[in-house]
Amino acid sequence: MLILTNEEVQNVLTMKVCIEVLEHAFAELGHGRAIATNRYDLSVPAKLPSMERGPAYYRLKTMSGALPSLNAAAVRINSDVATYPIRKGILRQEKVPAARERYVGFIILFDSNTGEPLMICPDGVVQRMRVGATSGLGAKYLARENTNTVGLLGSGWQAGAQLTALAEVRKIKLVKVYSPNPEHRTQFAEEMSRSLELDVKPCGSADEAVKDVDVVHAATNTRRDPVFDPRWVVEGIHLGFIVPSEMSEAVMRKCDVLAISTNSWERTRTLNYTICDTSSIPEPQFIKGAWWNKRSWTSKMTTLGEIIIGKATGRQRASEKTCFWNFSNSIQFAAVGAKLYELALKEKLGKEIPTEWFLQSVHP
Repeated sequence: MLILTNEEVQNVLTMKVCIEVLEHAFAELGHGRAIATNRYDLSVPAKLPSMERGPAYYRLKTMSGALPSLNAAAVRINSDVATYPIRKGILRQEKVPAARERYVGFIILFDSNTGEPLMICPDGVVQRMRVGATSGLGAKYLARENTNTVGLLGSGWQAGAQLTALAEVRKIKLVKVYSPNPEHRTQFAEEMSRSLELDVKPCGSADEAVKDVDVVHAATNTRRDPVFDPRWVVEGIHLGFIVPSEMSEAVMRKCDVLAISTNSWERTRTLNYTICDTSSIPEPQFIKGAWWNKRSWTSKMTTLGEIIIGKATGRQRASEKTCFWNFSNSIQFAAVGAKLYELALKEKLGKEIPTEWFLQSVHP
């Protein structure tokens, strides 16, 4: 069995490769030839040496998917500690590197014909790339063909992947980025301008960033309140978001085409099991009346997979207002994991350990 590091993953996993393999995976979902589960979250109270951040919670997150066309199945396991401090009046989620000042998350890839484990790798780089690539696919099928300007909300690690993917599927010329931290957004603009050879400009407000652009995309994964304004839903716009609390029902209702990255509406539901007192944490999964929990949206949304295979329609006219919800989908780990394993073997990366360590002679 192969063991890879994040650095080795980063060496071979390009955005172009991710987009290609995920386009295949979502098409297979659309045809019903692949399967992905909901995300399962288990939460219990955690004890940290310093409680300056407020109450801490341990979370064990799991999700799995299988893609027979690639002979692949994968499970993603995330073991982390999170706190929810209020910064400048905004409730934020902050993960704590509590495991020897590191984070814990990994992917296990299996051969779906034999059940044999093939690879274990950290989930960090794969997580970033698969989310970015999926947003790229959303833009490929929903944004206007002549899209060349982007308004980006967020300047963190994930924001860079979103922008990289958008630049892969459209000929982007100008990007305007806003985040609350002036230093971060300026540094982000400089780095992305160099790496993508684009004109990336930092902006002093969200309104400035989204003015006169073709795409507005949010990558504010620590925010827990809406970031989209209904005023931004203008003719021809394409909106993209990752965290459901970034979006609001008022914005969604103004859009003509709504699509989601899961294979069904029910797969958007994170299944939570907790013994924590979460009354003070308005996390999306704890808000029963939030827009994404209303079944009325079922008939209003289509899936990315159905659009890719032509079972559903995406953008039909340049004037339409489109919106893509990039919700976590476990099929991404099977697809990207299978491609990563292929590339790692080709490049002779990673460390081999005996597969026999993970096999047993008794029936479980």
